[in-house]
Amino acid sequence: MEGDSVTLHTDLTEIRKSIDILWKYGAEKFLIAKMKKKNETHSTYNDTDGRFRDRLKLDDQTGSLTITNITTEHAGLYELQISGAKLTSKTFSVSVYGDISVSDLSISLSLPLETQHLDITQLCHTCAGTSTSYSLMSLIVLISAAAAGSLLIVAAVVIFCICRKHRKTVNKQI
Repeated sequence: MEGDSVTLHTDLTEIRKSIDILWKYGAEKFLIAKMKKKNETHSTYNDTDGRFRDRLKLDDQTGSLTITNITTEHAGLYELQISGAKLTSKTFSVSVYGDISVSDLSISLSLPLETQHLDITQLCHTCAGTSTSYSLMSLIVLISAAAAGSLLIVAAVVIFCICRKHRKTVNKQI
């Protein structure tokens, strides 16, 4: 948020004598701060437009960089280079959100609305073949149901006749 302070941490607890730290900003990688522990020196720099003037603080113990009173001008990529026994590099992406003024919140916005009327008869067409296939399907279902019903009646009559014949045979034997 604009006006806050942001600290970019090196994750070092202390800096040994053999370590140098460089902080760079932006795609152009402007040098904005450097620390040489061997010489016990540290410096902060202003880039050409002076956006970091009196805003950078370098921690003597850890090499972390603090940007005070940050603005949207300070958003972007920050690169940390730690050189010593080996070269280590880290990149930080800083986003800064500005305040919204009260006048911006009260602006009413009206957008034109475009409509298009559609005629359903132009979009949907009836198919003559569809109704014929439905009536044919209905006829097939009706015939199948009638055949199944007839088959059921015939089966019931056959079972009735067999049972009746069986009873007569049993009655004659007694």
